Amino acid sequence: MLKMDLKWRLIATIASLVLALIVNIVWGFGWAFVFWLVFAVFIVGYFLLGTISAASERLNFGDLDGAERILGYTKFPKLLLKMNQAYFKLLQGMVAMQRKDSAKGEALLQEAYDIGLPTDNDRAMVLLNLAYSNHAKRKFQVAKGQVRQIKEMDITDVTLLTKVAELDQALKVNPSGMQSMMHRGMGGRTQQRMVRQDAGATQKKNNRKSSSKRKKKKK
Repeated sequence: MLKMDLKWRLIATIASLVLALIVNIVWGFGWAFVFWLVFAVFIVGYFLLGTISAASERLNFGDLDGAERILGYTKFPKLLLKMNQAYFKLLQGMVAMQRKDSAKGEALLQEAYDIGLPTDNDRAMVLLNLAYSNHAKRKFQVAKGQVRQIKEMDITDVTLLTKVAELDQALKVNPSGMQSMMHRGMGGRTQQRMVRQDAGATQKKNNRKSSSKRKKKKK
């Protein structure tokens, strides 16, 4: 049922309900029990599992609108299993991040992480997205801390490992906040001294020219 397309899940749910009602009326509950059971499985699956699988497939194809619409079919996300609640928030967060709504995306990804994702790959993916966001906002120390957390995890996704290594390298290039401030401050003072020195040298040169001209006139 997890791999069944959402449309076919809906059709199967309605069909099992219709058959259960017809058989129950004509031959009784005993004959209709199997159809009631199938209907119950689909209904319980909807409340406990939601539409996570179908939404994830749409997101993998880059269909943000489709993924968002399918997630909207899960009307009671708090009734989902804990793992599926985390995935629900994760998918919502990924959609928001891809729509450039970083504030909403970060909040949803953090919520997914706090609820509890089942694998290190999933947890690392969330932390990596948060680290990228902090790197973009020049919160280098926060991003470095998140990368350290990722490195402690047992990651099996090669692509994920590559992206972590790339971000780690980028963070090593960027100075820390204090170093950056010191660098900017020292640069500013050096430039000021150079400007003052240049101005003084120019003034002295002008004074010498004026003095030379006066001497020539006296002669």
